[in-house]
Amino acid sequence: MPLKEGWEVPDNMQDKLEQMASTDDIGDPIITSECKDVKRVTYGLLIVTDKGIAYRYERGSLESLTYGPGTASKWVRWHDVAGINSKKLGTIILEVKERKEGKELILKIIRNNNEKNNHYKQRKAEFFDLMMELFNQYKSDTDPATSDSRI
Repeated sequence: MPLKEGWEVPDNMQDKLEQMASTDDIGDPIITSECKDVKRVTYGLLIVTDKGIAYRYERGSLESLTYGPGTASKWVRWHDVAGINSKKLGTIILEVKERKEGKELILKIIRNNNEKNNHYKQRKAEFFDLMMELFNQYKSDTDPATSDSRI
């Protein structure tokens, strides 16, 4: 599936996409957005592909004390996604299957750099439906024995 119109990689996030693609076999992006992990209060780039969901972010101040400054990433294959729920407009709860200890990510898309407000409101309104469409299209009924998902 090609990149959805209106969900292109923001200019200021191109390097995060390249970094993520160099570390994981994420495939070609279908949607991208600047994003916030609500639980960890980190900001970065959300990349959704036919293979899964990637989130590349800058480490927060507490993480930097433990792991050092820089970027980190999360990668969840579609077969490790148990479900997607809407928390509120523009925010989803991504439920990860039990073999990954039943974790969840709460991801909120945020306004891209230099994005017009009307365009952002439109993307927020379509985010959950688009994620559900992709989840239903790419989810798997069987789980492989191992997984390279990282959350």
